[in-house]
Amino acid sequence: MINDGPETACEQENEPVGYAVGRYARFNRRPIGAMLWSEMMMSAERLTVLLAEDDQKDVMMINLALERDGIPAEFHLVNDGEQVVEYLAGTGLFRNRSRYPFPDLVIVDLKMSRMGGMDVVKWLRNDLACSRMPVVILSGSGQMEDVREAYQAGANSYFQKPSSVDQLQTLLRAIVRYWLLTEKSVEVKHCGHLSA
Repeated sequence: MINDGPETACEQENEPVGYAVGRYARFNRRPIGAMLWSEMMMSAERLTVLLAEDDQKDVMMINLALERDGIPAEFHLVNDGEQVVEYLAGTGLFRNRSRYPFPDLVIVDLKMSRMGGMDVVKWLRNDLACSRMPVVILSGSGQMEDVREAYQAGANSYFQKPSSVDQLQTLLRAIVRYWLLTEKSVEVKHCGHLSA
């Protein structure tokens, strides 16, 4: 097993919540035809995922899910939508791209105290460089009004937050594997160029 383990979360209020790397298994070398589909997925590239969550209980659950095997991604956790914007623009705490690499995927909580997930989606869709950035909303609410508004704003997917660590790990693994399979648009290195 590869264990890149999570770093400790930052303790200051406006610091990023933390950094975690999903672990994945190395598989014995066999002819490609003999590999299981799940093994091909696990041996593929890894995504960089920016995840925004402001509820500390949910952050703990996310960290527990990421400590387990099976999610081929490097997760960077932030506290709210404003930090998502700063991270994507490469400003403030997030200027160092070697420490805070540009993500392939953004996952945001719907309701956060400083700039919620819906506002992040709208900001991304109005940004010239990042208007096609894949963005997934996680919410404690499965209300149809929230779901409809998220898709109208430009969210790529909307999921209700699972209630257990096992279910959350399954969901995060499915999201990451799906985006690993998709064709990628032109590579973007930063956001922050709003359209007129």
